[in-house]
Amino acid sequence: MATEHSLERTDTGAREVKGAQARVRYLRSRKRINTGGQSVKQNPEGCGDRRGYLRIVKADEPCQLLKNGQSTQTVTNNSQLAPDSPITVRAYLPNAPNFNELMTCKEPLHAQAQALILVLQGQLHEARTRIVQLEASAPRSRVLAIIDSKLAQEEPRNSSKITEADIHSDVPAYMSPLPIARESSLSGLPTIVVAPEDAGSSLFSRKDLSDLLGGGQQSLIVGIDMKKKRKPLAEQFNISGYLCPNRDHNLWCPTRPGMHGYMFVGLGRENTTFNEAETRHVFVGMGTKQYRYLGLYEAVRTDSLTPQEWGPLPEEFKEKYAITTKKKTANETRTPLLIQAAYDNGSLLTPCVLLKCLGYDKDFYRALVNAKHAFNVRTPPSPSTVPSKRAHVHEGDTGLDGIDSELLRRKSARTSGST
Repeated sequence: MATEHSLERTDTGAREVKGAQARVRYLRSRKRINTGGQSVKQNPEGCGDRRGYLRIVKADEPCQLLKNGQSTQTVTNNSQLAPDSPITVRAYLPNAPNFNELMTCKEPLHAQAQALILVLQGQLHEARTRIVQLEASAPRSRVLAIIDSKLAQEEPRNSSKITEADIHSDVPAYMSPLPIARESSLSGLPTIVVAPEDAGSSLFSRKDLSDLLGGGQQSLIVGIDMKKKRKPLAEQFNISGYLCPNRDHNLWCPTRPGMHGYMFVGLGRENTTFNEAETRHVFVGMGTKQYRYLGLYEAVRTDSLTPQEWGPLPEEFKEKYAITTKKKTANETRTPLLIQAAYDNGSLLTPCVLLKCLGYDKDFYRALVNAKHAFNVRTPPSPSTVPSKRAHVHEGDTGLDGIDSELLRRKSARTSGST
């Protein structure tokens, strides 16, 4: 958004400078003064009745000497300035013509500082004007966040809303770019729009989810034993299981509420999982062993990755996935390097599951946040508690956690072999 500002002299006309980063130097002598990052030369005795120069630094275009709004001649970057005339500073914004701030100064340094201040004020004014224009444009689409008929009912007027800033807005949509064909498939699915005030950003550890919903803390696919008494929240929302993919190990996994995506599930005993579509709540790992609720999803197996889709994936991910393949595949005798080579040439294919968002259950999310708070108040952590080794090796999502030592061992072996 281009911003223009000018320095002008009253009575004798105006000197207008175009360029967002124009700066002014008033040269009086060889003494150099630091003025907030601006380099200025000034007479030690101040501004008296001497001949001076107004210098424009980094101007994008030649300055124009104006009189009554008409250009009379071009002014160079070292044009001589009459000594005793006051300097009027004006911020000029082409996209906001009604914005006009004037300040008359006798000191060139004051004029310089005022010019920079007015430019910032002008940019703020321009941004506010743009916001007003956007808010006055086409009405927003109706928010779709419906999972069942209960959620379609209007909220009671007294009901409280959880409004949270999205602290994860800087997270990329997918950790690795989607191939065109995969992206096209997702674009054909219904768009799920979740209102910002409903899409909470609270995070839950695997222990939180296990304590509040039931199920284990290790596997990506979490099942809840229906033969035993379920946790109150699982009973209330009829939850028999949920998914906890980690975005770093499932590079095409959705990262925001309402998004569609994929996860790389189907190794070993999971090779027939999701052959039939299943509905599950999804919590995505945010890279710190903390998980964010994304909504209710339909999970169903789709085409495995082709060698062309596997090729652009990060090398570190490929190494980890090869190690996981060996661990999860019975009677696998090949080394991780040979397994990775098999993925490279297409003799092995990475299994893939489509995650299709059906909606965002805001009531479930709010109940989970409230239950977590109440549970933590009820059972504060003991300062003497030492985490177990099993908890530290958190297998997490696709079984890729806890294998960094294997990667280090392989890298060390390669290094020692080359020396």
